[in-house]
Amino acid sequence: MSGLDCSYIEVPIRASSISSLDIRIPDQGNHQLSGTFNGISQYNNENSNENSTLFGEFYQTLYGNRLFNTVSYRVLPSRKEIVLSPVLLNNNLDIKYHPIRLMLHDAVKRNCVTILESTNKQDTLIVDLITEAGYLVSMSISLNWFVESEFETSKQQIQHLSEWYTSSRPFAFDLRGAFFMKSLDSKTNIVSLTDGSLFLTVRDAANQDLKIIPMASVSYLDKFKERFFGKGQSIIPDHLKVGEIDVSTNSVLDAVVIANLHCVVTISINKNLQIWSLDTGKLLMKQSFSQYLPGESSSLLFSEYPPKQLIKSLGTDKISIVGPATVRKLYIFKINPDYTLDGLKEIALPFSGSKWLYHSYEIADRSGQLRLWILWCLGDNYLLQHGKIADGIADEWSESLTICATQSLLQQDFEAQVSNASTIEKLNNVGLLALFNGVPYDAYTIKRALTIFSRYFKVEDSTTSLKEAVLKTVNMNGKLEESKVQWMRFKNVCEDIAKSDGSLVSLLLDQSLDEDDSFVYLMKVRGVSIIKKNSLLGSLSTGSASVSESMRNVLQVEDTSYSVALSLAKLLKQYENEFGSPGLLEIYGKLDIADDVNIPKLMESIFGEVVSKCITKQAIQQLLGNLNSIPDALNVMQFLLRLITFNPLDYEPAKNVSWSDCGRFLLASEGRINAGFAKRMAFQLMLVLVTVDICDPAIELFESSFKLYKHTKFVLSSFSLSLDDTEKLVTEKPTDPSNAIPFNYIAKRYGKGALIRNGSVNLLMANIFKEILQDEFTLYVVSSLLSLDANAATLEYFASFIDVDSPVGKVLKGFVLLKLCSPTLHQYFVDAADAITEYSDKVTEKEQYSIKPIESKASLLLVDSKPSYFYNLGLILQSNGSDNEALRFVLDALETKNKLQDASDDSDIVSKIFELALKLNNFQMAYDAILKMDRSIREHPIKQFVYKLFQQNELPAVLKYQFTEDFDIVDDLIYTLGETSAAGGDLQSALKYYRTSYALRLKEGDYRAAAESLYRFNCIASDKLKRKEYSDVKLLVDNYLIIFNLLHTMKTDDRWLIKRPVGIRTETVGSRNDISLGSNDQNKKASQLMTFDALENEFEQFSSDYGDGRQIVV
Repeated sequence: MSGLDCSYIEVPIRASSISSLDIRIPDQGNHQLSGTFNGISQYNNENSNENSTLFGEFYQTLYGNRLFNTVSYRVLPSRKEIVLSPVLLNNNLDIKYHPIRLMLHDAVKRNCVTILESTNKQDTLIVDLITEAGYLVSMSISLNWFVESEFETSKQQIQHLSEWYTSSRPFAFDLRGAFFMKSLDSKTNIVSLTDGSLFLTVRDAANQDLKIIPMASVSYLDKFKERFFGKGQSIIPDHLKVGEIDVSTNSVLDAVVIANLHCVVTISINKNLQIWSLDTGKLLMKQSFSQYLPGESSSLLFSEYPPKQLIKSLGTDKISIVGPATVRKLYIFKINPDYTLDGLKEIALPFSGSKWLYHSYEIADRSGQLRLWILWCLGDNYLLQHGKIADGIADEWSESLTICATQSLLQQDFEAQVSNASTIEKLNNVGLLALFNGVPYDAYTIKRALTIFSRYFKVEDSTTSLKEAVLKTVNMNGKLEESKVQWMRFKNVCEDIAKSDGSLVSLLLDQSLDEDDSFVYLMKVRGVSIIKKNSLLGSLSTGSASVSESMRNVLQVEDTSYSVALSLAKLLKQYENEFGSPGLLEIYGKLDIADDVNIPKLMESIFGEVVSKCITKQAIQQLLGNLNSIPDALNVMQFLLRLITFNPLDYEPAKNVSWSDCGRFLLASEGRINAGFAKRMAFQLMLVLVTVDICDPAIELFESSFKLYKHTKFVLSSFSLSLDDTEKLVTEKPTDPSNAIPFNYIAKRYGKGALIRNGSVNLLMANIFKEILQDEFTLYVVSSLLSLDANAATLEYFASFIDVDSPVGKVLKGFVLLKLCSPTLHQYFVDAADAITEYSDKVTEKEQYSIKPIESKASLLLVDSKPSYFYNLGLILQSNGSDNEALRFVLDALETKNKLQDASDDSDIVSKIFELALKLNNFQMAYDAILKMDRSIREHPIKQFVYKLFQQNELPAVLKYQFTEDFDIVDDLIYTLGETSAAGGDLQSALKYYRTSYALRLKEGDYRAAAESLYRFNCIASDKLKRKEYSDVKLLVDNYLIIFNLLHTMKTDDRWLIKRPVGIRTETVGSRNDISLGSNDQNKKASQLMTFDALENEFEQFSSDYGDGRQIVV
């Protein structure tokens, strides 16, 4: 850092598309321009973000189009693949885009790719490149090819290669290598060669062969002069090494067109400034840039690495040039009509780090004020500075806070959560939320970290997901403390990898909008970042003294001075630094486990157990003195707590303007950054408040700080939750922040999205935080996790943030306990019954929206009747497979109904008790439930009851239950089961049913009916016996004896039975050995009355036929 104010902040963005349109270009030497070719495919590659960038640039369309305004190209390390990607924050047309991957046969020369918008074809980009084989390739890329849904149409167009592709060798590039190429317009390129030569390539149309216009070659003339006149006294070398290539110091580094003078201005390595005619290629002016520079004239424009941008146009007749590294100045020149130069201004660049290298810059003239962005790099580190330069006003410089700097702000929070994790499960949840949130690290980063770890720690790689691999790596020994160390190591490795992947490639200032609304784009080796204005919260958190005049005016309306707020913010940070790391971690631990907490006791605990031991009396006295010097410090503290939602003008952006993937990623990243700032500030405020005094105002402010601390911690975690394309929760790999759950919640306010502009994005974020810092957002996230069947650890973590006093929160917390199979579930819902049912008609619209993901289930509990509440709980538990708990709640429903002397119909409750009790084989409770039912509805439950007894081999148990009023139902069922079994040929089962029927009838005192049950079995078995399909004669004999004994108990005239026919066959019989017992009509026609004598004769005949006969004693 250079010590400048951080008025800007870097925020990463990323498109979520994993598919690309792949075009495999044929070998340029084959000239396959006629006919069609088939090297086109739509490729789905989840690892597309693994590609690193060798070089690339952004391009912004000049004429405007209906799809997008900015596109990037990236050349991958093989130099045989070029990836073109749209870059947009709002997607007004709701179109899903994919990148285009151009796969070349030959490698591309470094810095010899250009991209411009066609002036002849609407919505078309012209991509020109030079290959190592010496071909100059030009491609006309339709913007429609970027549209996923247009793939088939695009494929048909691409197949006709000659209509969009041309390849030629207009120059011997293999003999004189190209150093760089730049597009001057859609028809003209300027090409610089390694030997110092220069020429233009011109075409009449985008797909026609190029015409070469040589420009005066300095190299040959110089060599000729050297041969005859010697080299002279110049100490500037003739050549230098750029990578592995020998490059003449006469070679041009950069060029810019001055359209109204129809010329091009170039600057070379040896600092020659030259102006050339675009029409003829003739040299119009040449002079040394050195004459404008102080110090040694021998210095080159770069020493080792060629910078990306050196010269830019500024208006119609001015240019800007960056001086050599030793000078650190930017020069503004005017080009006169006679092609002479007038030096207008020298701008001293504020960064003085001698080891830092200039990378690139952007400049724009905004109403007479120059706006300058300049990028420096040192290894993997970089710094972006912004300057406002105007005549008569002191230059105003600031810088941008980098991703690494903002990430470090969240590191302390991660360390605290790791340190205070009490179990391996909670530790893993902390680690996965930090690593898998998708913003700082993607899947490729984590994979590379795993590879590095595998070199030092032996981990068997038999896992099926990235998540499992990480957990196995950090939990090798299964010991909590060792796993904590491993999590810290692993995250540090990921951080180092992400930093190396953040090396700079290119810079773009969006000039399609005015200064207030435009963003700056940074292309990294992997990924893209946006530079935006720092929020007021961010400015105070980073100690920036710079804030816009308009914001200062707004603060005055709020009766707040920025300088006073900044003084307090700095004091908070200074006091936090007084604590050692162990003390801070201990305080974090106390705050993180606090739930339904007594605030004064928490404050006393923090002061007594931590502050009094870590902070000296002198430091406390200094803190009090500094606070006293801040006017109205208490109100300023309250103001700091409101910063994250600070929108004094009640700004509302244009709504229903769809966000693109990049736009959502930007908001998710910015949301995490702001939440981190606010959480840290709330923490610092709590440190000061517990130290100052535990009085009512301090307690009230501490409670507000604590609430903000908890809410922002929750928001940070919530952006780690995202959905995949199938609307399922992403758990096994890093999430996609552009599909984070918070976006589903804020859709109720913004619909498809809202307009994103640099001048208003901070206010947009303030509005978003007004929504997601509410308790209802916490409820929504937990509801979503319940609907998505999240794992127990995730649910438990997020549910811990629910307000315990919220009735709706109680409902969700109960559902979480259900998911966790908690033994306290029943008692929890019993205790919460009054609070929930009394609140049912008070549920707000926001609360109703917050439970929308599980609306059907939650609405069952938000009822004003406690019996209904418990009954519905039973339904929910039953649907969850928890029948025992479900039965307890339904019993509670009936008990509560009786206590309330509720005379309403309870048939549903009783039926549910019967259903659950029967399912759990609680036959007594099921029987009792049947008796509570109205007789008109008992038949079906009784049948279910009897069936279940038979299924459980509890057939005799039916005799224990009194079915006096419903005996006919039970008797008919059991007798019918006997008939059905017999008809199916299962006489063993039939015997059980007939015997049970006999016993029931006997118990009821109906001896004749009891005897008929056994006699019926004998009739059926005897029929089988005749056909030798049954053999237990003794059983039948015993049944006859029982029948005779029963008949003997009756009067002589009552000793008779009804014999129904057996053996009548029907077509429905499945086997030839099966018997049909006939229809009811057939039974009536063929039934006969059997007197005792007839029965006796039948028995005697049976005994005669089958033996084992016994004499009857009368």
